[in-house]
Amino acid sequence: MKPEHLNFIDTLTSIRRLREKIMSNISLELTDLSSRDFIALSKICRNENRMMMSQLSEITGMSNAHITAAVDSLERKGLVKRTRGEDRRSYIIELTESGRKRCQEIETIRMKSIDSFFEKMNEKDSMEFQEALTKLNDLLRKYL
Repeated sequence: MKPEHLNFIDTLTSIRRLREKIMSNISLELTDLSSRDFIALSKICRNENRMMMSQLSEITGMSNAHITAAVDSLERKGLVKRTRGEDRRSYIIELTESGRKRCQEIETIRMKSIDSFFEKMNEKDSMEFQEALTKLNDLLRKYL
């Protein structure tokens, strides 16, 4: 590994720690959802309230087995419903009315947690951090 790549690993580790801290704060308020269920539900919320299970697996990076377990759990809680897609093997996951309300709660909690991170920064650092994240995200999307 090239020495300049060591900074890359450190940066990814720091970003992972930040994500874990934010997720931990969210989990304190969402005691009825596992982190797996929270991630799955959040992605459905941000995808026009419905999506194919295969899409959910792809965008979360979770295996089909983990997605199935998450959807089973969310379905038992009345937050989503699953229907067969055009292909006999595919399923569409759609939010129920309770699921849509829960998405609004989740978004409020998520924003509160993220805001608490940025409140610790001065305005200049906050802007630089957000610009750096945007640039990093753009580059990752380009090369992944």
